[in-house]
Amino acid sequence: MRLPNSQSMTWIELPVSKMFPESSMAQPPCVPCGPETRDVEKAFAAITLDSIAKADPAKPTTKPVPYTGVQFIQIPEFQDLGTRVSQEFAAAIAGQQSADDAIKKANDYANQVAKQGGYQK
Repeated sequence: MRLPNSQSMTWIELPVSKMFPESSMAQPPCVPCGPETRDVEKAFAAITLDSIAKADPAKPTTKPVPYTGVQFIQIPEFQDLGTRVSQEFAAAIAGQQSADDAIKKANDYANQVAKQGGYQK
């Protein structure tokens, strides 16, 4: 998985298996990575849409887990929220802030988006 280093905008390489050792996930469909992004988006568009359509909240992973649910929120702010949250986690992975700080900032921004969008009171 390629993650942006929020300080220099360079890229760091991290295998998903190192980031999420308990996961059976392979690679994400697309992480912005430069001028080839449009070709990558086109290559993964059909499989991404198919995956969203077939997502089963009752079975969110390939292996049994003690929770249910999937993540897909159809609001205009979701892409920006995901980008901002990902940047906070990338900064934590890069050692630029603690995981607790990244989680707090991500949660604070999610609440801000929800309130400003009228989704949360």
